[in-house]
Amino acid sequence: SLNYWRNSNKDEGRLLFGSLADTFALPDWLISWRLRNAIKEVYPQLGNVRFDHIWGGKLAFAPNSLPLIGRDTDYDDSDRDTNQESQAPKNFSSGVWYATGFAGHGIVPTTMAGSVLANAILEIPDQQQWQIFQTYFPPSSFNGHPYSRLGAGMVLSLYNMWDWAGKKGIPLPALPKLW
Repeated sequence: SLNYWRNSNKDEGRLLFGSLADTFALPDWLISWRLRNAIKEVYPQLGNVRFDHIWGGKLAFAPNSLPLIGRDTDYDDSDRDTNQESQAPKNFSSGVWYATGFAGHGIVPTTMAGSVLANAILEIPDQQQWQIFQTYFPPSSFNGHPYSRLGAGMVLSLYNMWDWAGKKGIPLPALPKLW
């Protein structure tokens, strides 16, 4: 399992602790229970600590474990006839720009994606890296829907079971590293 934490307010003795990965929204009681078990593994003395806030969210996974960054021109409205003159770059309203599928990789790739998309929308010359993502790592034409989330959840469960077994000393063969 993946756990991460930092002191969020040292003066008040607060700890920001994160864990878990899931492909479905979970009820607060289950998030609290799973988070308490995760924090006890790292800090056993905090096993009965009170949580001020808990929240959860779904992770987005791409089939090749790389973020999906690009523009969907199926939603391109640049050919619409408007009577208003715009000073915005033509790409500003052309299609839908997207950056998704980060699978919990963190702030660095999401910040990079924001910069890549901003440069693309503003049409900054020599800064069109989004085309590399669109060309070499395009979205799959088949996303497995409606079973894609279920499949990703099953893979996460399998890896979580392997982690649990390893912590209990149960010898198992190594699973492939997906990312």
